[in-house]
Amino acid sequence: PLLLYLATFIFAALIKFDTLLFSLSRYMFSFSPKLPCEPGYYCSGGIKQPCRAGLFGWTYGASSAQCGGLCSAGYRCPMASVVAKPLECAASLQTKDVSTVYCPPGTADTPRIVRSGYYSVGGGAFNTTRTNEVKCEAGWWCVGGVKQPCPAGSYGRTRGLSTNRCTAVCPAGFACPEATIEPVKCGRGTYSTGGARKCNACPGSSHHKQTCVNARSCCGY
Repeated sequence: PLLLYLATFIFAALIKFDTLLFSLSRYMFSFSPKLPCEPGYYCSGGIKQPCRAGLFGWTYGASSAQCGGLCSAGYRCPMASVVAKPLECAASLQTKDVSTVYCPPGTADTPRIVRSGYYSVGGGAFNTTRTNEVKCEAGWWCVGGVKQPCPAGSYGRTRGLSTNRCTAVCPAGFACPEATIEPVKCGRGTYSTGGARKCNACPGSSHHKQTCVNARSCCGY
């Protein structure tokens, strides 16, 4: 009976030891060390998430969904960006006119298109890092993100013009040099017949009898 008891005890102990080894092996093989989130990601509740497009994350161990903050103005930040200026606003775009787009702070993958009647501003000399758009001033017209003066012989009375015809052709009796906002009336001794860059001088001294300024016949000769 004593031998039987000892054999039973040893067998039960071996079973418990085997169970302990199995549990320990499962724990060891399932163990995963804790690692800090790498740049471009943030970790919350043990889950790693990429910094969303328009943001960047430059440090290890970020825990906020805001990561390192907004992408810099003039640049684009795809998902999981690690610097504030990863891509120039107009870089790699299918357009030759880089002035047509701009990127305010926090721009993701796609830049904004400059509206008609507006022009783009900011950035470097090559216009690839434009940061904003501005409504075209009076006397100018804007298309494709570029500002140009109203041609001589016309005038632009309002802001946001988007055609080189501007507001209208300069009326007879007035002069409209380039970028004119309001036509300038011809003075005594001069005249214009419409669409004029400048007023023409009356011939000789005939202007002493001048009765109008909107035709050469006004000079009174």
